[in-house]
Amino acid sequence: MGKRTITISDELYARLQAHAIPLEDTIETVIARLCDAQDRMMVAADSHQHMMSKAARLLGYDSAAALYTKASDVEASRRRLDMAAALGEGHAGAVTGVAEAPAPAGEGPRTFRTSRSIYLPVGAKLMGEYQGQQVYATVQVEGIQFEGEHYENPSSAAVAAKKRLGASEKAAQTNGWQFWQIEMHPGMGMWQPLDVLRERQSHKRAGDDS
Repeated sequence: MGKRTITISDELYARLQAHAIPLEDTIETVIARLCDAQDRMMVAADSHQHMMSKAARLLGYDSAAALYTKASDVEASRRRLDMAAALGEGHAGAVTGVAEAPAPAGEGPRTFRTSRSIYLPVGAKLMGEYQGQQVYATVQVEGIQFEGEHYENPSSAAVAAKKRLGASEKAAQTNGWQFWQIEMHPGMGMWQPLDVLRERQSHKRAGDDS
């Protein structure tokens, strides 16, 4: 088998050395192993695409792309319904009923219950602002996630966010329901103060109790 000479940068040479097995590999064997790994990834990707295309045809879709689009639309619609339920709007039903209802089989909880018994839809995005700087958090099953940490209520998450933006201990103390805004309809850029959601749920609960 013929040999060819190629020129590579010192940086790439160092990266190849990092993948070499000491006293066993040469640069050629390292390159060969990387090529083998890439070939296996391509085969796996082709197999996955073939399976998805087959699944799409069985479900009546023209292509895997059409199936992906439908799945994305369904997820977006579900999140909008969860938001409407948390706000007590429309046909989505009363807040208390939605919050207590079990999630469909195979799905996790759709809402997170704060320490004040206000229900926030899982997956919702939160945005806060302090001295012209914006920060973002996400509602998850475990709580409000901000920079890898979970908080049991909006205020504790807001304090952490303001400290992250340079606020002192005293200045960081804040009402999280007023600090955060919640994205009303995923992907549409519509935000509303989180306090609106709290007030609606509180009024709904008061009405149910009267």
